[in-house]
Formats: sequence, structure tokens, C-alpha cells
Amino acid sequence: MSHMEWGFEIDLTQQDLLIRYGFKSVIDAFYRSIWPVITSRRPPPLQAYIGLSVLPHMKKALVTSEPSSNAYLGQFASCFALGFVTANTKTRVFVTTISTQPFPDRPRDVSGTSVEVGSSKTASLERNTQEEETGFRQFITTLSAAVLVMLVLITLVFFFTAPAYSASIAGEVPFEWGPPSNSVEGKFRKAAVTTDHATCSEIGGKILKKGGNAVDASIAVMFCLGVTNPQSSGLGGGFLMTIYNKTEGKCVAIDARETAPAAAHRDMFRNDSDGSKYGFKSAGTPGELAGYWYAFTHHGSGRVAWKELIEPSVKLCRRGVPVSEYLDNVMKVKERHFRLFPSMKAWINPATNSTYRAGDLLPRLKLAQTLEKLANSNDPVKLFYRGEMADTIAKEMADGGGIITKADLASYKPRVYKQLANTHFRGNLVMCGGPPPSSFAVTQLIVSVMSALYPENHGADILSDPKVTHHFIEAMKFAYAQRTLLGDVAFVKSAETLAKNLTTEEYTKWVVQRIRDTAQPSVYYGGIAQSQVPDHGTSQVSALDELGNGVSSTTTINRWFGAAVESEAYGIVWNDEMDDFSTPGMANG
Repeated sequence: MSHMEWGFEIDLTQQDLLIRYGFKSVIDAFYRSIWPVITSRRPPPLQAYIGLSVLPHMKKALVTSEPSSNAYLGQFASCFALGFVTANTKTRVFVTTISTQPFPDRPRDVSGTSVEVGSSKTASLERNTQEEETGFRQFITTLSAAVLVMLVLITLVFFFTAPAYSASIAGEVPFEWGPPSNSVEGKFRKAAVTTDHATCSEIGGKILKKGGNAVDASIAVMFCLGVTNPQSSGLGGGFLMTIYNKTEGKCVAIDARETAPAAAHRDMFRNDSDGSKYGFKSAGTPGELAGYWYAFTHHGSGRVAWKELIEPSVKLCRRGVPVSEYLDNVMKVKERHFRLFPSMKAWINPATNSTYRAGDLLPRLKLAQTLEKLANSNDPVKLFYRGEMADTIAKEMADGGGIITKADLASYKPRVYKQLANTHFRGNLVMCGGPPPSSFAVTQLIVSVMSALYPENHGADILSDPKVTHHFIEAMKFAYAQRTLLGDVAFVKSAETLAKNLTTEEYTKWVVQRIRDTAQPSVYYGGIAQSQVPDHGTSQVSALDELGNGVSSTTTINRWFGAAVESEAYGIVWNDEMDDFSTPGMANG
């Protein structure tokens, strides 16, 4: 499983630590994990997990490490120092580690394993015990050890004099990262959280440890993702959430997606294709906060305060967001829009006059103040949608050419669906989810078709069968062809009927009969031919608590950085969901 997951009492094996992780070279681990700490007093742009297997007399050793795609995870590197000595064709590696990933007490013997060192060539990490060390090698070894000790001491000085990074964003104690799971199926004993960002997974885990339930953890995580993944989600967007209550054996769906402002109309972007994608006019009425509050007050545990769900994200905003490689790349793509709209000037690093790069700390001070205000409010929905914040938001929208008014904000309410259709499959598999605009009906159809094609119980080996993969792709083609016809059941009368038709046994049989062992032309799958637009992604959160409750949430601001504008007063990046509505003659996003 991904290191972005967090779980209680996850089984850990030596193989998981010693074999699972690997990136490019031991040299890179040193220069990218240790050197930045020493030279710049900031966390490294790489989180290296370094395991060490040592037999008596240093006969064999294995060093492995893994880069984190989400930068430094708010803490110092796992290892403080690494030194190595080469001799002839053999490489001897000595590692000192202080790791946030607990290592096994008895390292596993991994004889015969090789690792990349220096160049891309592999070098066996064996020492010939029969070979006498020359005076030169002894000198080099001693020198290396001395340098190693110095590096450790220097790093320790920086470590203990940099409280800003040794404190956890989720509290005032250092992070205690749990070990990654070695469970392919994602099996945990008590509870688990999986998100798009390791820091947010940790925050969700801490909420569960405090006694919160899966709903509490999901809300805290989504607040966090709005900070760490601003290109995909945040208070300026909306989300869909499906909650499974184990005690009642029932599901509830919350639709907190954005809605079109009252002034919106069918032809408003007919001659303005960019207007639906960028700028204040492209923003729909955000539902994120209203959905959070409803989920918290109606389905939260009652054991964790509202403020506790937001405080970790406030601290993260003030401390600065470590920019990931992915966020770095997205900001480079969006830099043109950041310069086009004055409200996005905070996304340009004043020190370099360009967007922030991977490893930089990206401050979000305005958002920190906004989150703190919401955290301390007894009625954050009233404050945001009907109070002083609503006044400011409506004014900024009007000044920027947007159409969201205070009346639009005041009238917003998330939709809640309690009578959900449950689909039962072979064994104990039961699926539940919300109506459109959720694509749950599409998922139901795909699973139904595959269950019909393969009615017998099969092991994991079936997944490697190319024919099974082909059938799965064909099932998705039929399902997604109908997805283009779905709309919001609150506004599109035919959407609910279409969704129900997709989940009938008759329709499943019709699709099964039409699946062939070769791909077919697009028109074969039905639906309306649509041009494909780039998928900018969303943020997905899944949480299970020890009571057996489960939550699945998808939160979004639509395209990367939404409308590419943010609130000058509150630091909220607004969505561009108006691009999701169909405009005559245009492909919607």
C-alpha cells in the first residue's frame, strides 16, 4: 500500500522495510536527504527510508530508500548520516539511521540483493572477509567514520535548534509515522485512512486515535487536502460523501457539490469559451464548508470538537506547505494564469519571481486566518454563507466579474440522500452510493457486468489474465458511454431514471451479450460521442474506524486551481465548476 496510508496495528515484516523501498542510489539519499538539512536548515525535499541488514563482521549489508512524492512530510530525514568506502570492485556501506519508520529488531538476511550506487550500475554489497585491509583502506575507513560522526553531530545541532520542523502539525509533539502496510489487500486490524497526501493521512489517524469516527477523520483530512493539494480541492469547491453506518447497516450520501448561481443561463459562455474555465465568472456556489458542517453535526462522533478538525491545517498554513513534485509541475503549467489574475500573486515566489518549486515552503497565511475564524465559530455555516464572510465574498465576486451573490450563498444547502439503493453481489459484497451527479450507477454497472461474466469465485490469479482485463475495459466503455447522459437529479429529470435503468439486471445482460473479445468502434458502445478533455483529477479520501463505519469522499475544485482566482480576503481558491455544465457547441470539463 502507499506510504500515504495510515492504519492502526499494521503488520510489519522485515521484507517490507528492506526490500520494498528503492529509488536511485545511496549517493542521492545522502545529497538529497542530508545535505539540504545541513546547508539550508529546512527539511529535505526527499523522505528517505533507509533499512540496514548487517551480518557479523559487516559481511553483507543492504541499503534501500524511497523518495516521497509529497516532499519532506514536514520533518527531518529518516537518516542523519551516511558514509561509504569503495575498494576495488567491492563496496562497503556503513549507515547510521535515526528513522521515523521503525526498523525490525532482527534485520532480515538479504544476501544476494544489489543496490544502485553512484552511477546506474549495481554493486554487490559484500565484503570479502578473507581479504586483509590495507593501510590505505584503514585510513579511508577511519576518515569516513570521522566525517560521519561530524555529520551526525552537526545534524543533531540543527535538529534540536529547529523546533518549527520537529513539531508535528497535528500537535506539539514530533510526528510518529506508523510503518507502511505490507498488506496487498489493504487489511487493517482496527482502522485506516488513505488520502492523497501523507501529512493528511497522519492528521486523520490522530483524529481516530482521539476517539473520532470515520466522518470526523474524513473532515479533518479534507481540510488538510485543501492546504496541501490546493490544485485539486479546498473550501472554494465541493464534495460527495458516502457514509456507511455499521450499527444501523445503512448508507447515507451527502451531495455538497457546487451549484450554478441564480444568474447563470444556458448561453452565458457560448462566445466565451475561456470564461467558463478561468476567472470569477466560472465559479459556482461552493458547498464544501456546508457539507463538512452537516456531516460533523449529523454523523460525527461527538467526541472530537469541530475546532480539533481544523487546527492541524491552520498550523500547516502558517508553517508553510512543502511543495510536492506534482504541485510544482502544476504551478508551472498554471503560472500564466497566476500572472493574469492579481489575486493569485501569492503563488509567485517573490524571491525568484517564479512559482514555488518542489521542496519550497509555500505559506498560506490568509487561509490560516480564515480557517482559524471558522474553527472558533459556533456556526461556521452562518458565518460563511450568511454573515460577514458572505458579504465580502459576494463583493469580491462582483468586483471580479463573477455572478455569485450573497443570496446564492445564503440559499445553499447540501442535499442528503438516506434511502439509497443497495446492490447485492455474490457472497457478502453490498454496494451503496448516491444518485447523480455521483457516478455510482456507472460503478454499479461495471461491477454487475464483471460479476455476470465471471460468476464463479476466482483467486487473484485471474487478474493477470489479459482476457479479463479486456472485458473489464469493455465494461467500462459501455458504462462511461451512458455517463455522458447523466445529470444532477435535482435539476435533470431524466437523470434518476437513467441511473436506475443502468443498474437493472436486464441492462446488465444486454451489455454482457454485446461484449466481444476485440475492441469495437466508439459508436458501438452507445451514448453520445463526446470529445475528451484532460482529466485534472480530484482528491479522494477513504476512512474506516474501529466500529466498522466507513466513509468515501471525493472533493474537487474541478480543473487545476479551479478558476485560477482566489479570495483576496480569505485565501480561498475558487472552483471553475461552471465549466462542468454543458454549453452548446463546447466540450465541458
